[in-house]
Amino acid sequence: MRLREIGTALVLTVLVILSLSGCQAILGEPKVIKSGEGSGSFQVTVPADWREDPELNENAAIRASKRRDELYIIVFSDSKEELRDAVMLDEFTKVASSELAKSFKSTEVTTPVPVLVNGTYPGMSYRIYAEANNHKVVYLITNVETPQAFHQIITWTLLELIDRNQSKLQQVTDTFKVNY
Repeated sequence: MRLREIGTALVLTVLVILSLSGCQAILGEPKVIKSGEGSGSFQVTVPADWREDPELNENAAIRASKRRDELYIIVFSDSKEELRDAVMLDEFTKVASSELAKSFKSTEVTTPVPVLVNGTYPGMSYRIYAEANNHKVVYLITNVETPQAFHQIITWTLLELIDRNQSKLQQVTDTFKVNY
């Protein structure tokens, strides 16, 4: 009987420690993934169990995933200096969403809505429902305007997992920062 009481006390102690530490002892610290150096640099923060994933898209400045849970993010950046005309965020979003939708079959694109990313950066968010590699996928896309560039934050998961994964993807998107 004494052994059972000790075991119960030990389990309760571990549970208290984990709840007080926010489970960081198991998961580790979130990871900051940076695009590079200089004035055009930007970053996102992903949970500790995500990994940088260079196989996702060779042209993306940031590429990360938690493949086991079908969670993915890539980030592209377009310098305002390199764009032909003075483009506004809504116009950039219209062109970008149209071009992106063309690269998939069976697409449905939702109407973009204004958002504020990380409490700082104006953005436009929308979804693309598509079929990729014989899987139904939902892309959650946020185009962000900063003083030097437009950034496309593209997260995605399987359609069947969107209810479980949407808030996780949104949390990662909302960590976006420039010129850290």
